[in-house]
Amino acid sequence: MNAQKFRLREILGATLADPDKYVIIGMRHGEKEAGSGDVSLTDHGRKQAGAMLRYLNKEGFCPDIIAYSVAVRTWQMSVLAASLWHYDITKIVGEMRFHFAALAEQLFPGNPRAVLEEAAQIKEAGGTVAKAMEMSVFAGLAGAQVMEGILTLATAFRGVGGLRCGIFFSHSPLLECAAVDEEHTPYCLGECDAILWVVKWDGKLRQNKLISSHYIKAVMPYVINV
Repeated sequence: MNAQKFRLREILGATLADPDKYVIIGMRHGEKEAGSGDVSLTDHGRKQAGAMLRYLNKEGFCPDIIAYSVAVRTWQMSVLAASLWHYDITKIVGEMRFHFAALAEQLFPGNPRAVLEEAAQIKEAGGTVAKAMEMSVFAGLAGAQVMEGILTLATAFRGVGGLRCGIFFSHSPLLECAAVDEEHTPYCLGECDAILWVVKWDGKLRQNKLISSHYIKAVMPYVINV
């Protein structure tokens, strides 16, 4: 854990020293109540979320934008983050590009949870995002969708001076499909696991681009509960 903390602080410092770079963190929700519907976080899930958010705060992260994937449990994650960072909850952004239900239904008509069965096969075959890109059409499309959402958040930074960091909460374990470091990023994140993306503004092309990503393991024990 100490090595991870040092590295995270180092990455944040180096990134934010460059005025053309931004930090976007995507985090999976904490433990949820039983059931497959739009359910809430459990008490343990709230504790997981609080521990991870306090860790990010201690390492120097403070979001200018908070977004969520339009689910009860990710809204609850957003509210916890807003409370910690004194963020106006009326400004929390709902972002459907961090929600993969429609994409899963499109690829697996009538059985969208088949994507989770596919994920289990990928984990057995190596369990990295790189392996997922080899084996899964869904992973590639999900990655493009998440990337679009991240770049949309980063574009908002260009329009308002001083905005450098954002965080979003997803109720899918597959937000890591947009990882730049595919070889070292696990596929199918656990509860409160996160990915940090560094985004850079390209002045010549007049657009943002993802230049690196870093996996951040949750600071409390979790179980895979999708």
